[in-house]
Amino acid sequence: MEGATAGTLHEARGIPSVVSSPEDHDPEAHREQVLCEAYEKNNFLIITRLRRVGLMDQAEDIAHEAWVRVWRDERFDSGRDPLPYVWTIARNLATDLLRRRGREVPLEVLGDVVAAEGDDMTVWCEEIDPAIAAVRSRQGRQVLMMQRDGREDDEIASHLGVSKNQVSVQRHRALREVRRHVRRGEGSGGE
Repeated sequence: MEGATAGTLHEARGIPSVVSSPEDHDPEAHREQVLCEAYEKNNFLIITRLRRVGLMDQAEDIAHEAWVRVWRDERFDSGRDPLPYVWTIARNLATDLLRRRGREVPLEVLGDVVAAEGDDMTVWCEEIDPAIAAVRSRQGRQVLMMQRDGREDDEIASHLGVSKNQVSVQRHRALREVRRHVRRGEGSGGE
C-alpha cells in the first residue's frame, strides 16, 4: 500500500513514477529539440566549410536546404547525431552546384565528415591560408584567393585577362602546390 501511495504522490506532483526518456512522451518534440541543438552548434561550421570551396554567396542557402531536408526526412533517427547526415546532404548539394558550374570539386576541402571541433577554423588559418600564400605562381595564388572569395571562373578570367581554361589550369597547379605544402607542414610555419 505504501508503494501505491508514493506512486500517487509522485504523479500528483507531476513526477512520473517510472523513469522515462523525453522521446517516450513526445517523439516529435524530442526530434525537434535534437535538430535545434545540432543546428545551433554546427550550422556555422557547415557554412564555413562550404565557403572554403568558393560558395561564398550560396553557403548559407545550401546549409539551410540541408537542414530543411533532414527536418522533413521522417527516417532521421533522433537518437543519433544529425551532423554527419546534414553534412552529407550539404556536401552533395555543393558538389552538384559546382559541377553544374563546370568547376573542379575540391574534395579535400569538403571532406567526408564534418568535425565539430572548435579549432576547425584555426587549422584553416594556420595551414591552408599560408599554403595558398606560398604558391609560387602569382596568378595561381590570385585564382585561389578569388575562388575562395566566391568569384566564378568567368569573373576570375575577366579580372586576370585570361581564358577560363587558363583559370582552370592555374587553379589545378596551385591546388597541387597547396596540397604539397600542407602535407609537409609548411603551411603552418612558413618555409
